[in-house]
Amino acid sequence: MQQIQRLVAAQPMVCAVLINAKSPVWKSLSRRSMPGRMPGEQGRRMVNGGGRWQLPQRNRNHVNRDKVLLAAAEAARSTNGNSIIVLTGLSGIGKSATALELGHRMSRNYPDGQLLCSFPDCGPADSYFSDAITDLLLGLGDRPEDIPDRRDALHGRYRDRTAELRLLIIADNVKTKAQIRWLCPADGESLLVVAGTAAATDLSGGGVSVFELEQLAESDSRELLCRIAGVDRVAAEPEAAQQILRMCDNIPFALCIAGGMLALHPHRSVASLVERLSDEGRRSAALSLEEMFGAAYDSVSALAQRCYRIFGLHGHAGRLSVESVAAAAGASRGEVYSALMELTDLYLLTDRDGWFHALELVRVHARSVHTSVGEREDAERALLEHFDRRLWSADELLAPARPWRRLLFPDDTSSAGEFTDVASARAWISGNLPNLDAAARHAEIAGQPEVIIRWCTLLWSFHEKDKRLDTMRAMHLRAISAAERAGSSALASLLLTQMGFLHYWLRELQDATAQFERAARLAVSLQPGAAALQLEASAVEGAGLSWLARNDIAAARVALRRNYQLARALGDPRRIALAAMHGGKAEGPARALPLFSEAAALFGGLASDEAENLAKVAMWRGHKLTEIGELATAQAEFDSAEAVMRDRGRPFDQAEILVFKAELATRAGCIDEARELYHQARSRYAELCFAESVRTVDAALTALE
Repeated sequence: MQQIQRLVAAQPMVCAVLINAKSPVWKSLSRRSMPGRMPGEQGRRMVNGGGRWQLPQRNRNHVNRDKVLLAAAEAARSTNGNSIIVLTGLSGIGKSATALELGHRMSRNYPDGQLLCSFPDCGPADSYFSDAITDLLLGLGDRPEDIPDRRDALHGRYRDRTAELRLLIIADNVKTKAQIRWLCPADGESLLVVAGTAAATDLSGGGVSVFELEQLAESDSRELLCRIAGVDRVAAEPEAAQQILRMCDNIPFALCIAGGMLALHPHRSVASLVERLSDEGRRSAALSLEEMFGAAYDSVSALAQRCYRIFGLHGHAGRLSVESVAAAAGASRGEVYSALMELTDLYLLTDRDGWFHALELVRVHARSVHTSVGEREDAERALLEHFDRRLWSADELLAPARPWRRLLFPDDTSSAGEFTDVASARAWISGNLPNLDAAARHAEIAGQPEVIIRWCTLLWSFHEKDKRLDTMRAMHLRAISAAERAGSSALASLLLTQMGFLHYWLRELQDATAQFERAARLAVSLQPGAAALQLEASAVEGAGLSWLARNDIAAARVALRRNYQLARALGDPRRIALAAMHGGKAEGPARALPLFSEAAALFGGLASDEAENLAKVAMWRGHKLTEIGELATAQAEFDSAEAVMRDRGRPFDQAEILVFKAELATRAGCIDEARELYHQARSRYAELCFAESVRTVDAALTALE
């Protein structure tokens, strides 16, 4: 008990979160206010001789909201007559504490009094008007016997008593526009500060400024944790403290609870709290997530509640489109959009750029609420099928000539037509890549390893251009293991080849060669047929390119000539064109230029869009022409290739062309131009995080000096 009493004295704004305010322990210790809610009458003090309530003491755990506070103060000062400041945001985000801090900063501007009222979480939103107005009238000095009973008379008296005054009124937990209208004082120069939801905002009368509070910055979250748990405690276990910040989502209410738990047990490690909160059930209970989000969840429609629970599914990353939620919910887009807007109005979700986002704590709470039997499993399955259907359709648009859908998934029944053009397909994958990673991971846990194998195959056409290599690496490592466990040498070979190209792009060339050669061995071990030949050709092609990048021209020629033979055996014009293009890279100009002509003719005769491959042919033709001194013709080839890659948004290929152009400028004696071109290439490689390519360009720049 003495330990708790010491904590109450040191951290009064934290303790009420840790101890149920209705418990005998708490009642015996203090009547202090709950953090996140304004104090009751025990926390108020009388103005000397005036009979008007003053603000309670400052919240010593309030951390930086200076940007919002300065803007709100300026808005209040610049308004003629009464002004209203509305602070909105997620429950627990610090609206009440920020309203109190604003009140303290501005209290001297309102000498006629500072008043406070708070609406309860439960019950109909319009049930407590009379209580709120009665509290304010008592704060203004009215005697209880002088306060009318009827609501209209009560409001009239409040208007009379506030006319022509300079009052500061803080209203907490406001939920409706009607509540604000009732609390607005009569004409004067008063300030009403509202801590509530956006649904409570009425801008029609003017003089209203709305400020949405967001999560704390990480540095501010750490400062808050240090204030409560102690600076030395946090500094002693920085990694564990960082995990606490992450688990609390940088939300002040949750941080206050976590910090208070540490302060109550000074001899326990921060890591022990991390372990406790790692279990979602314990985290939900310990951080009072039901108190934070439960009332808002209970207040929305049945469909909105269902959508909220969908954000608790494991098969996504917490950021979903309307279409994805509708697929999981089994409802129409319009119905789901309306439901999602209910949730955003209460800040349970945020709506940015057409995507709906949920914080991790919201997702943890969504997983804890009761659902009907099988609801989550059905929703997870529907969302997975939605992602799979759209990814298949996107790959058909991005790489229509790629053979692996037909060769490796011949029994697939996925429908096409999800997208109307390549740009929309690519944009969908880009936006949903974290969701696809999370969904594939969840499918693995649920005993469906075939999902990640399939999706890594379908995502190749996206990664080959966009180079989202961190996600590609993580997913491929899991997919390769899954294919090997399943005994599928064909799929393992393809995935190893794709992984080899990832190493190749990053210039991790020894790893690239090893992956390609391993893939080739698996392909050769397969039963003879089109799939085996295609897989061997792809792996050998990659090996040849990696040997070329390692400057082992002899090994590169052996591999790339074998690739050309395999392509001829397959009889696929596109495969032959690719083999000719890549083979020419390792040959001298005399043999390379005819190969490039063959590749260009074959690409040009295909029905598929081969503009990018034709640009690559032009780029390499220019490189070989530079070697034999035909600089003007080479420059024209580079310019045409660069225009295509710039138009198609391929920064890696643009960088490669810039390097070739810099080599041409060097050969022509234009050193300043070469230096500028190298710097442009370096910038693009750096943006893509291709460190080895950056070092290669740096070496070329040094050589110019």
